[in-house]
Amino acid sequence: MKWWNTYPRKIGYPNKIVMKDAESMKNKFNLMNGIVNKLYVGLYTCALDGGMEEVTLNLAAFDIDWDGKYDTMVELHNHLMKKNWKHQVMFSTNGFWIYVFCIPKTYKKVEAKKRLASMQAHIIGGTTLKFGDSKDCPLDKAIFGDIERITRFPGSLDKGRNRRVIFLSQEDIDKGMDHIIDLSSSVSGDRLMIVYNHGDHIELDPDEVILLQTYKVVQTKEFETTEYNFEIPENISDIHKKILGMMPESVKSWVCDKDKATWKARAYVTLWLREKGFTQQQTESFLKPFYEKMPRTDEWRNNWSHYKNSAQVSDHIYRRHDLWFPNIKTLVEEGLVPNNPEENGKSFIYK
Repeated sequence: MKWWNTYPRKIGYPNKIVMKDAESMKNKFNLMNGIVNKLYVGLYTCALDGGMEEVTLNLAAFDIDWDGKYDTMVELHNHLMKKNWKHQVMFSTNGFWIYVFCIPKTYKKVEAKKRLASMQAHIIGGTTLKFGDSKDCPLDKAIFGDIERITRFPGSLDKGRNRRVIFLSQEDIDKGMDHIIDLSSSVSGDRLMIVYNHGDHIELDPDEVILLQTYKVVQTKEFETTEYNFEIPENISDIHKKILGMMPESVKSWVCDKDKATWKARAYVTLWLREKGFTQQQTESFLKPFYEKMPRTDEWRNNWSHYKNSAQVSDHIYRRHDLWFPNIKTLVEEGLVPNNPEENGKSFIYK
């Protein structure tokens, strides 16, 4: 089951480019696989311009990266086997992804986020698993309700580790982590069709899952819990503090600190907000009161005037769907985040 073989769909390294059909995806895969360090693919299809105003949910994904990743993968896999839910287990060269399939249904963007998050919470019901920071909790919270998430491209080569992204059979899982690593380092041929689908499998129906309004996720190493609200507010002008609270400290400084709100930082915080699901109007409404208070010595008076009228940052970023928030390595190299950017338990979008 090659669920990634429907289009248009994004391929990424990690910058994302829309592929309109199977031929263009195949050509881009063959061109970039083994050249870039890691190759990614969008979990869901998109519009030709990269937009995701309508989303067809056909699966719910789980990303497992922490130290106990093997045991977590086994627990979730066994849980799904008992439920008889159709799924795949993928080794992403260091961690695991599990894809649980559902009856394909199409929703508007905000509704799709709610449905996806509700399905993910429903799927792990009855287990000990929790969402939280990727290095400290069983399930990475970044995947929760995220319709724009990219995942490792099945079959692709991890250039740094010299391992291939592979799906796992029950025999592979039973043989343990060392076997899985060895297999990933030596496998050849097509291992893309391994699906757990025993007997009369049950596919989840997104319409039948109870919609959650909030869901508790683990936020810190001390395993304190806070409410995670995955519903995008219509008017963000009155909740600046709440939005700032979502941000890593470095990203927050690009909003609040005049010395750190460089032109590149202003562009990156716009990308950050866009990838968190805010519209252009919401992004501008949030940033305006901060950047208006940052005076300039040129003809633009303040950073907001320059942002909106000279650089036209938000217009440019919301029009260009091939631009995406950088990974941490890039941000460190550009001096925009410290060498150890794990700040207050909040994670960046791409590690």
